[in-house]
Amino acid sequence: MLEIVLGLAAFALLCLYDYAKMKKYTGWVSLLFFAAVLMLVSATARLTDFSRIFSANSPWFRRVFFGLSLLSYAGMVYALFFALPFSKTYGAHAGKNDVVDTGVYALCRHPGVPFLILGYLFLWLAAGGTELLIAAV
Repeated sequence: MLEIVLGLAAFALLCLYDYAKMKKYTGWVSLLFFAAVLMLVSATARLTDFSRIFSANSPWFRRVFFGLSLLSYAGMVYALFFALPFSKTYGAHAGKNDVVDTGVYALCRHPGVPFLILGYLFLWLAAGGTELLIAAV
């Protein structure tokens, strides 16, 4: 249950990060994003029973679902960091928030979210666990 609270706190920090970025605060704001990502990755790793995926007698489909979860997380990282024009998003012009409507952003406003949900669902199918399913929802 601690991991679920940690994940919720991570999303609260992400909301605070978005608010601070919208208000054009600088400096410490990027630390909020880093802390939130670290908390979310830590909570997810603690919830995942890797022995169910990689033990010698685990079924083959657990490894397939784990691979699909990694692909989903890679899609999220791509949507967040590589699908956006880097210099406009994270460089000197970062304060000006233009709407991006090309690539994966043409499909949906926040394409990282479906990738994150798919990542958690595939990870739950790979490792099992009720709390991991709760995290996916």
